[in-house]
Amino acid sequence: MDHLLFGIFEALTTATMNIGPTAFSKNPKAITSPFPVQIHTHVSLECPLLEDTDPVLNDILYPCIGGQIRPLKHTQAEAVARLLASQCDALQYMMEYQSGVELGFRNVVHLPIALPLHKINVLGRNDINDAGGSA
Repeated sequence: MDHLLFGIFEALTTATMNIGPTAFSKNPKAITSPFPVQIHTHVSLECPLLEDTDPVLNDILYPCIGGQIRPLKHTQAEAVARLLASQCDALQYMMEYQSGVELGFRNVVHLPIALPLHKINVLGRNDINDAGGSA
């Protein structure tokens, strides 16, 4: 089973049972979901897929030997957000937004960031340059 991070999502609701009764089911004839506790979300940052085998992500999620994901501390969640944002060149935007919120600016607009996905090779370099051609 692949474990992938697709981006940053904001919860819009509290956990509810069966918002999508057959959500996440691979069986087209399913009448129940394998994950019945669900929430509505808003995409805050869409970025290249990040596998759970990524060494930087593992350093964030598994700081102790034993390797089980537990509820994230605020610092861990922030580190994962920065990692994802840095992969799609949105780190500066994220930092400016966070700074505006912390300073109490009322005109800070929370816009979702949906950027074109970049192909990431094994070494972590973008396979597509800024002009859209191959690197």
